[in-house]
Amino acid sequence: MTRSQARELLGLPAGLIFLHIGHARVGRNLPSLEPLCEEGHLALALSPHQPEEPGALPSHPNVIILRGYSSDLGALYRAADVYVFPTVSTTNMIGTPLTVFEALANGLPVVARSSSALHRW
Repeated sequence: MTRSQARELLGLPAGLIFLHIGHARVGRNLPSLEPLCEEGHLALALSPHQPEEPGALPSHPNVIILRGYSSDLGALYRAADVYVFPTVSTTNMIGTPLTVFEALANGLPVVARSSSALHRW
């Protein structure tokens, strides 16, 4: 599936898309991604396994929130241009952030904050 096909399938716009997949928790540091919205769209695919915390999400017209279960995460990765992982607190992520590995496995460049979990990787 090409990037344009994945975007069409998911209803995502043309242009630069930054992607993050995970939980809407304050400790995830997602509001730090808001400046990316000046360059393109920020797509946040939120896990349904934890409730969204107030103040956990950036607020900008170019933020796209994808809530609920996705049967094809591969399409999300293929639709994006860059995967972003802003979490730095080890108490707010698992020891090895699997979404970083999934993004790389789908050929997606990754930009991540420095953290002890990623240093081990």
